[in-house]
Amino acid sequence: MNTRLDNLTILENILGDHDGHDRNNNYVFTCSNCQHPKPHLVIDVVTEKYHCWICDIGGQGLKRMLFKLGFPSEAKRFFSSNITYGS
Repeated sequence: MNTRLDNLTILENILGDHDGHDRNNNYVFTCSNCQHPKPHLVIDVVTEKYHCWICDIGGQGLKRMLFKLGFPSEAKRFFSSNITYGS
């Protein structure tokens, strides 16, 4: 299992820089699903819950999220579990 810092580093490599975080473990990124110009994709790097306030994509599990956002090869490379998710 990845640590908070591992998850954050992976997400920054794939989604780009985050736009800050709150006092919890929530980081805000630009959502590649809705392509909104401002960051609205909130990701908790510990619980792995995510939600975009614009397009309403959400769920739990960073690997699942990367598949939904169109990054299947990155999801497979960084998260090695045998679970696969369709688009």
